[in-house]
Amino acid sequence: MGIKNINLIVAGLVLLLVSAYIDNLRGPLIPILKDLYQLNYTQSGFFVFFSYPVAILFSFALGPLFNKFGTKSVAYGICVLGLATFVFPLLVDSYSKLLAFGVMIGAATSTFGTLCNILVIQGTESIARVRMMCALHMMYGAGSFVAPSMVTMLQAQGIAWNWYFLIGPPLLIVLIIVALKTAKIDDHEERIPQSMKISYRELIAVMCIALYVGAEVVTSMWLSSYLQDVKGLSLSESGFYLSLFFGFIFFSRMLGFFVVRPHNEVKAYWIALFAGAAGLGIGYLGYYWGFGLAGCMGLFFPVFLGRASTIFQSSWRSMTIWTLVVMQITLMILHFTVGNLADAVGLEIAFYLPMILIIAALLMVFYFKHLSGPDLKAPQTS
Repeated sequence: MGIKNINLIVAGLVLLLVSAYIDNLRGPLIPILKDLYQLNYTQSGFFVFFSYPVAILFSFALGPLFNKFGTKSVAYGICVLGLATFVFPLLVDSYSKLLAFGVMIGAATSTFGTLCNILVIQGTESIARVRMMCALHMMYGAGSFVAPSMVTMLQAQGIAWNWYFLIGPPLLIVLIIVALKTAKIDDHEERIPQSMKISYRELIAVMCIALYVGAEVVTSMWLSSYLQDVKGLSLSESGFYLSLFFGFIFFSRMLGFFVVRPHNEVKAYWIALFAGAAGLGIGYLGYYWGFGLAGCMGLFFPVFLGRASTIFQSSWRSMTIWTLVVMQITLMILHFTVGNLADAVGLEIAFYLPMILIIAALLMVFYFKHLSGPDLKAPQTS
């Protein structure tokens, strides 16, 4: 089956489930926090924006930390950081503390996201890597699907937003710690240093992923606000379409797990990007189910990253870290841009950014394919 270490894979799967849940609580929380603290769009955007400088620093620091301390020690530290993040909302009673909480979310989600990918790649053989990456990112789809539904349900029950991060994630972190504790890891192999230098071809691959993630995350973060403030939908109605978007992300990655094999990986990620663009276009025309269909773009990330890890076999860990770093830089710029654009020209125009980004991703993938010669082809065994 191509599995080297099942405990690492389990820990990675659960970790991304937690990361997706807390990351995507922020989108549906923005309208609530905007009203609670009387914020404009720019101030609301800062709640997300300020998380990214810290996320960039934390992600980049993981390279030398993995080289020095190994997977388990770094993972335990990240779990402790996560638990502190879940508790901190109970202390939030002002806009300044809200921004501090946004910073903590950035640190937690960035390290969660980097670690879970490293755990799954380290726990699998090359032949099964794309399938297991699809399984991993199914967890992102699952956590993302649950998050807006939980906000709708908990708000209807009159539960304050400060408690949302304590419902479920702490118990899952304990499960992750147990899985890591019992994982048998080759201590010498995992501490073999990987240089943080990156080649031009690797950088283009990283940019492909960053542009895709920009399209996906800007959609997920601002769709609720767009549908409520521009189109006049209710919280529950906008929550439905956001859940539909995440549902399609989950479904596309589940389909990838069962269908995608080395011989059709390239076709799969092209289809994912075109489906995402088509869905967004349908949504802009007023058929809001199209925004749900746009979630099919979700297949791109695990397939492309999994394939890249087999192409660049000697630098997969450093490339994974660079991927997360560049993603955080991209998202920091985009969230700041969306908030300012929304205040300047209106959210309706600002929300065209996801379409621009997915088209840019398509062009970048085409360029990467042009750069990739025979030496960069992934294994074609099945």
